[in-house]
Amino acid sequence: MMTLDLDWRQFGRVALMWIVATLWTGLLLVPSFAYADADASRWVDRAFDESDYVHFQTSLATVHFHPKDEHNNQQNMINFSWYWKSGYFLGAAIFKNSFHQPSQFGYMGRKWVIPGTRDLLYGGIIGGFIHGYDGEHKEDIPLNDHGVAPAILPLLGIRYKHVQSQLIFFGTAGITWTLGFDIPVN
Repeated sequence: MMTLDLDWRQFGRVALMWIVATLWTGLLLVPSFAYADADASRWVDRAFDESDYVHFQTSLATVHFHPKDEHNNQQNMINFSWYWKSGYFLGAAIFKNSFHQPSQFGYMGRKWVIPGTRDLLYGGIIGGFIHGYDGEHKEDIPLNDHGVAPAILPLLGIRYKHVQSQLIFFGTAGITWTLGFDIPVN
């Protein structure tokens, strides 16, 4: 059975990172939603009109490219993402990092369907901020000076109807395999 120790302080950090990611994404998406309308105050309505689905997923397994005995290969990730028809998405995840520390990741991203695959295969990129690498492992991710570090993660995925599976590459350290489901919003 999957358990994830999460206290309210950690939940607050995830919520804050999700809000920052949402605001950041909103600033990037305003021009694309407001392009046809001089009234930019309607961009929020357009953002919801252009919504495609919400996605929930969990990690199935992780493989480290340079494994050590201390590495955690069961991240117990719980992830939520909101996707737009344009291929943009934003989300937040909680998980146990490679060193068994509770961690959070707030992000935005973009996916592209691989031509000739009938919308079955896609690639993508995720960018956001990760928190949770503390103590002796604080230096194990770059730019983690204040406990929060930027992260860019490429991914490959497969989607059939409302089920998706992804391979998410975390730098040169490893890869995580996920499985999730979509709920249409429009």
